Amino acid sequence: MPSLENCKNIFSLFDQYNIDKKSLTLLPCLIDERIKFEGVFKDLKTLLRAFAANRGYRCMDSFISKSPKVESLNTNPDGRIYPILTHARGTEVHSQFTEITQNVLQIHDSTAEPRSYLYAQWLMEKEGRKKESYLARLEGLAGRCLICGLPHMQKPDGRGFYFETSDRVSRGFLHSDCFADMLCSTFYGLNKGTDAHNAALAVIAEKAERSVSLFLTRDIENSYMLDFRQFNHEGEQLFQKDVALTGLAEGDFNSLNDPLHLMLNEALAGFEGKLREGSWLAVHPVDPQNPESVLHEENYRTIQQAQAMIGMKMLSALSY
Repeated sequence: MPSLENCKNIFSLFDQYNIDKKSLTLLPCLIDERIKFEGVFKDLKTLLRAFAANRGYRCMDSFISKSPKVESLNTNPDGRIYPILTHARGTEVHSQFTEITQNVLQIHDSTAEPRSYLYAQWLMEKEGRKKESYLARLEGLAGRCLICGLPHMQKPDGRGFYFETSDRVSRGFLHSDCFADMLCSTFYGLNKGTDAHNAALAVIAEKAERSVSLFLTRDIENSYMLDFRQFNHEGEQLFQKDVALTGLAEGDFNSLNDPLHLMLNEALAGFEGKLREGSWLAVHPVDPQNPESVLHEENYRTIQQAQAMIGMKMLSALSY
């Protein structure tokens, strides 16, 4: 009975990979033919087959008997396990295994296209779909850094961050130095090139490389306010700060926050010069040596999981 319960995992695996389950056949084992029952199920093998059929499984015509001789092959002072092939000749179990082996070989010889070949085809098709999805994600990327405005073809190195809006309208890469400089000026009021800016830059950059940065804008009486948060990769909030986006609604770009305004306008631009209401921008650290790897299926799935987790936390913020 425990074996019958475990069989459902094998059948689920076949369902997962869309493999025909007709080839799955169960083998009743440890059948003690001395045990008899009254009624429809007169012996153990009939009873086991009935249990299997009730679960939708097929059984082989053959079965394996319970044998004291075979059980003794793994019970000895040396702790060795002796094979049935060489140490149980002449037993009923040896004959049963011989019959099963011959049956399996006949099936193998009569199979023109084995399941392993079909599975290999399925894997190739799956890889093809993954490649198509990856190329589609590449096609939707912004061609330049939203902060400095330089095309990535002109400055391909240093792309250490990937950004994506909650509605997935805007996606792309940011240069690490551009993003760190922007955080310094926006949240700490440090002008680029000053001693204070240079001292803080490394610390701020390191923190950004270990967290997901989120930018949520709110339109309050025709003036924008930024809700900035940073989360670790488990979704725990590490930092939060509100920043008044003075001049953003009027298109006035002449302040310390210009890099931030440019990024938000590019990523969240909506109708008639306004930002898209309810959308937010998340910036994720990536490997600057191979930034496109974030778009590979497994890595991108991690990004989407982080987006969903953070999105749940932001629902309450959006309701205010």
